[in-house]
Amino acid sequence: MSDPDRGRFAALEGYAIVDTPPEEAFDRITRIISTALDTPVAFVTFLQEHRIWFKSTFGADIAECAREGAFCDVTVSQNSRLVVEDARLDERFAGNPFVLAPNGFRFYAGMPLRTRDGTSIGTLCTMDKRPRALSEHQLRVLDDMAALVVDELELRHATKIVLNDTERRFRDFASTTSDWFWELGSDLRFSYFSERFTEITGVPSEWLLGKNRQESGIKDSLGPAVWERHLDDLAARRPFRNLVHPRTKPNGETVWLSVSGVPHFNEAGEFLGYRGTGTDITQRKNTEDALLAAKEHAERADAAKTEFVANMSHELRTPLNAIIGFSDVMKNEVFGKIGNERYVDYANDINASGTHLLAIINDILDAAKLDTGEFSISIVDVDVRRLLRECEVMVTDRLTRAGLTLDLQVEETLDTVRADTLRLRQVLLNLMTNAIKFTPASGRISVTVERSNSNNVEFIVTDTGRGIAKEDIARILEPFTQVSMPDSDQFEGTGLGLYLAKHLVEKHGGSLNIESEPNVGTAVKFSLPSVNIDAA
Repeated sequence: MSDPDRGRFAALEGYAIVDTPPEEAFDRITRIISTALDTPVAFVTFLQEHRIWFKSTFGADIAECAREGAFCDVTVSQNSRLVVEDARLDERFAGNPFVLAPNGFRFYAGMPLRTRDGTSIGTLCTMDKRPRALSEHQLRVLDDMAALVVDELELRHATKIVLNDTERRFRDFASTTSDWFWELGSDLRFSYFSERFTEITGVPSEWLLGKNRQESGIKDSLGPAVWERHLDDLAARRPFRNLVHPRTKPNGETVWLSVSGVPHFNEAGEFLGYRGTGTDITQRKNTEDALLAAKEHAERADAAKTEFVANMSHELRTPLNAIIGFSDVMKNEVFGKIGNERYVDYANDINASGTHLLAIINDILDAAKLDTGEFSISIVDVDVRRLLRECEVMVTDRLTRAGLTLDLQVEETLDTVRADTLRLRQVLLNLMTNAIKFTPASGRISVTVERSNSNNVEFIVTDTGRGIAKEDIARILEPFTQVSMPDSDQFEGTGLGLYLAKHLVEKHGGSLNIESEPNVGTAVKFSLPSVNIDAA
């Protein structure tokens, strides 16, 4: 192989043009040449070691011919325009099969296709079956169109470089990202996976290439509804997001994947397939599973706690009721004098302690029921004034011992409220006993009931007690919480009173708020809706 041939073949290989399908850009040029030069045929050819390969043909059906003795070989070799007006009179082509054939070609004009460095790699040529000559204008057209062929080659080459660079950039991103990329063809069969897919899943991409979704091995890991919806999306050419499914690696490890895809179409709107990404969500899935397991464990533990509290409350309340009952009989000397007055005092202490302990157990049981949502209320029309008088009677002894006064005020036109009688009484008693507990002697407690501007019924329990710091108000509404004070040890209680009051009010569809100022007093306001609510 000569050095010139070696150079031109290397240049030609760089364009990657040989043996490619016909392209309109080149076919347009041969049509123009045939028309402009008034010749029946025109070609774009490229020279190889043993053949002339035809990239574009107009007026003749030919793919290649032998290099030896060819017009194009001479044109390329001399690297200049070649015009043969009558081939039968030119000894170089007298034996050419295209010339010798009956009604063969007599005329040829060709211009070499020169690369930027001047290397000739092929020709733009035209032929006729009669001898003829070309005008200067026609020769310039031939030269210019040959230059356009080279421009088209350079454009193809530059585009390929850009595409290759883009593809390399894409593959670099694909190889470093935690996701992977995939494609389905228009037949909905996999045509591409980035390398990360095999790294993450352990599944060789070759195993899936050419297969459709039904053959991909994920159907059994999806629920029937999810699977059918996914197939419907593909059939309807709809995008889909976050199709989650597992795959098992060869080592037995399970990885969880989330796959999304969008359909893509050409400019004519024809469906070309799907492109998409996949993400390894194994860590997230394991975290979610761990959280779910922890939640279920907590729920079982909470249910066990609730059952334990209920059982223990029952076990404690039964003997306590007996202790309270018998101590009440003893302190009231129902069956006659006990004898020694100290026994009566002891009976009073036993009764008071038992009653106090029973109240604590009842509060704990109520709090447990509220936590689990098993608490229910029964809504009726409650006589407000009667309820307040009952509460007053129940706290009278406390008021007397504390040296406090109680003032009850009810709006004149307000008679009843829709509520659960027992639970509304419990709220009022909790708030009133709290007010008594934290109000110094000679202080005042008041309970006001009135209708608000929104027609709700408002209860306001006010005291002239110690008050609460603003930053402590939210905290005292939490269960088993009390505000720390210098002499707080003298105040009994579980810290459940306000917590229960707030949640019982909310069970009625109402709300509870606290306003307080240290050393001035506290006002606890709760409102209940005037319309019927469903018991819950």
